[in-house]
Amino acid sequence: MHYFRVSKRYWSICFERIRKAGFRIISTAVPWNLHEPRQGEFDFSGRSDPAKDLVVFLELSREFGFKIILKPGPWIMAQWDNGGIPDFVFRHPETAAKNKDGEPLAAKADVGAIGGLTPSYLHTRFQILLRHYFSVFSEVVKNYIYPRGPVFLIEIDHEPSFCHNFDPYSGDYNEYVVRSLFPKFLEVKHASIEQLNKIYKTKYKDFAEVIPPREFEAKDPAQVVPHLDWIAFREHLVNRYADSIAELLSGAEMSAMFSRACAWNGGYNFPDLADARTAERTIFTTNISLDSPLDKIMDRGRSISDGQEMGFVSSFGVGRASPNPDVSEKFRPITEREVKRQLTAALASGVKGMNFSMFVGRDRWYGAALSESGAIGPSYEIIRRVNFQLAKIEFEKMRHFASICLLRYRPYLRGMVLGRSGPFSYLPDLVGHGFEAIGRDLMRCGFDYRIWDLTVPETLGNYKVLIVPLAEYMSAEAQTTLVELLRGGVGMVFYGLMPRFDDNMEPCDILAKALGVRTTPDYRICVLDTPAGPFVSQVYGNIRRLPTRAKALVKSGAKIYGTVGKLGQGLWHMLTFDPASSGDPSHGQFFSSLWPSHQLKPLVGSPDSAVSVVLHTSDKCGLLYIIENSAHIADWQDDSTDARPVIVWADLAAAGIKSKRLKMMDIYTEQEIKVAQAELAAGLSLPIRPGDSHMFFVSKG
Repeated sequence: MHYFRVSKRYWSICFERIRKAGFRIISTAVPWNLHEPRQGEFDFSGRSDPAKDLVVFLELSREFGFKIILKPGPWIMAQWDNGGIPDFVFRHPETAAKNKDGEPLAAKADVGAIGGLTPSYLHTRFQILLRHYFSVFSEVVKNYIYPRGPVFLIEIDHEPSFCHNFDPYSGDYNEYVVRSLFPKFLEVKHASIEQLNKIYKTKYKDFAEVIPPREFEAKDPAQVVPHLDWIAFREHLVNRYADSIAELLSGAEMSAMFSRACAWNGGYNFPDLADARTAERTIFTTNISLDSPLDKIMDRGRSISDGQEMGFVSSFGVGRASPNPDVSEKFRPITEREVKRQLTAALASGVKGMNFSMFVGRDRWYGAALSESGAIGPSYEIIRRVNFQLAKIEFEKMRHFASICLLRYRPYLRGMVLGRSGPFSYLPDLVGHGFEAIGRDLMRCGFDYRIWDLTVPETLGNYKVLIVPLAEYMSAEAQTTLVELLRGGVGMVFYGLMPRFDDNMEPCDILAKALGVRTTPDYRICVLDTPAGPFVSQVYGNIRRLPTRAKALVKSGAKIYGTVGKLGQGLWHMLTFDPASSGDPSHGQFFSSLWPSHQLKPLVGSPDSAVSVVLHTSDKCGLLYIIENSAHIADWQDDSTDARPVIVWADLAAAGIKSKRLKMMDIYTEQEIKVAQAELAAGLSLPIRPGDSHMFFVSKG
């Protein structure tokens, strides 16, 4: 609920209805340019405008018993002009981030709102303005910080990502950044200018002479390193910027927890979690809109629900942003099916909490659960029912059964955003589309999974199998980690090409030596012969050397494209082609055939490839999530579409629930189905329409 977009006379009725919907926490953005429109002129108490009365909003929240999440930016996005950053910030041109041509970097425009400019995050002048803003903000808010008050969590910026400028050559080429911060970053990474020259194949005399790249040009692997360093530096800027805000708030007696929402562009995200997660008392979150594709919702949830105690969605959009809400609502109304589908997908991904963003409506928005005057909208009852039912069944105690982890490796993501040219042009397929497609195939096979980063290996030993994309470069540390995990008994499915360089493109073949496998690049389409039958696939290369004890699985003529072997206690597969089936039956059968050898058996499933099933359980009960994956939005909105019978099965006995008779209650409708455990294990027929979803609470019958 944005207090500054809802008239004060409606605050109490909105609070009352929010509480009746089962909520205990309210979140709000705090626009900097609203509270300090002119430099040094602050108003947080509504003296100049009732919309600015943050103090009364906090007082009223406390009276109603709510806890509070504040989002003070400085960039809040939220379809608010300039994203909340005051115009005076850019009175001095050097405060703006610069594009590769030296011009001020524009922030991405946001659905009818003025985009404004992007600040140069760590520029001294901008940091001084931030310090002043947050010192006044902290003085106003500190008496409301938990345990003295309701504010327990503060979000740092909104998806810090150079205001959604994801292109690596979009910025920041601010002179201070290029001449001071970038050289320091390179010095820390490469230690000496001699070492950098050796890697870059250059003759710089000092780090200050290094010119950051402005477009991608590389003919050999060594020429890629400066580009990877520049992208890593951009991530470094984002993380240090978020750290600086946390330090400003902590220094002003703001003892709340902090959150950072990851900004996503395809499979690439800011911040780099591996680098950022050292921050104290900070949780890393994600945002989900109604228009987020199903697989991206679930992959984002899986990415944040490992490596920290709780996965949290900091913005789950209730409705849609629009510059013309009345027109948009007429032509693309919000349907109950859409809300249920996105909510089911988010919870099935493993997150344990979410903020229903724009539960209370505002300008440039439609489809909220409550209007700005507190009138109840169509999604109110759905969300109220889910809140109360999940609290009743102790949802927070439910655990997942993910035994597979899809591994990201940050240097590959950096290479992916360089595009489809140069020595590693296959990376967008390897860790982009191909990576996402593997997740879809795992769901089709009935396997839950998680996504984590190879450079943060602490939790990886908890999984039975790791699925690992491999390109021709990988650090010695990362290769050693994989070898040690494999020797210790963690199974692995490698796909791609065996690393032959480290991240600096120096020779490094630790993994190749350990497995006894060498590969030759050969990026093309190929017909492959497999035990499941022939199929056409994207291949990255072929296996030119096979260890004595390994077995060739996949061939094309005399060339080998897939093999299986053991190292220590761990079984491994090496595939030099895209494992994802893309709907090909033979390819799908081959993908399914990999898992029995790793002693993996799904607990749930459906023979209908358009239906995903996920199971979470606590001690004596479970939650069964069922989602129809139709991508045809028009079908979701047509309530006249006929339901089709879909078979869904779940082996509750293998999941630890031993009762022979079961009761399945639909969380959304509260309707009950009684079924024998054996009947559910064999398959239960349910009527399902395109875009349908269900959450069944399964308990002793």
